[in-house]
Amino acid sequence: MARVLSLREHRENKGFSKKRVAELSNIPYTSYIRIEKNVEAASIERLQAICVVLDISLDAIFFGD
Repeated sequence: MARVLSLREHRENKGFSKKRVAELSNIPYTSYIRIEKNVEAASIERLQAICVVLDISLDAIFFGD
């Protein structure tokens, strides 16, 4: 069974900074930080925007690759 990677791990694997992912996904930087730390619940729309930037599927976030 594949281990589910965190958003941080996906972001780091792609070589992006938190600020860059926030900019490219059109999410306020502070909101992105809170989403990545699991402090703030993300809407499906925001998660989809992040997935597009990181070139991953929603399944990768919830169930692993």
